[in-house]
Amino acid sequence: MTFNSNWICNFALGLFVPPAFHNISWKTFIIFGVLCFGAAVQAFFFYPETAQKSLEEIELLFSKGGPKPWNTRPGDSLLDAKVAQVEDLQQKGGPLREKFGSVAHSEGLKG
Repeated sequence: MTFNSNWICNFALGLFVPPAFHNISWKTFIIFGVLCFGAAVQAFFFYPETAQKSLEEIELLFSKGGPKPWNTRPGDSLLDAKVAQVEDLQQKGGPLREKFGSVAHSEGLKG
């Protein structure tokens, strides 16, 4: 579907632009400038920042009642905050098991 849409839009632009330049010259750029400005406004207000976010956080961003897109920033990951909290507890020598629970890990190496 996307492939066809891309080809159809490129085909339409290929047919539209040469006669547009011939008939309305520099005013053609006003059309594209308005469209680019509209796309920038749409991106700012409707698409949240997803850089350096986990899949769970991205799901939260797009869920109903999630944060507004203009309030999101690159980074600010919940995972980063938890890692910083664990590192802080380790430096202070605090009890990690009481805070985060016990995790058992074993590797079955066959040799």
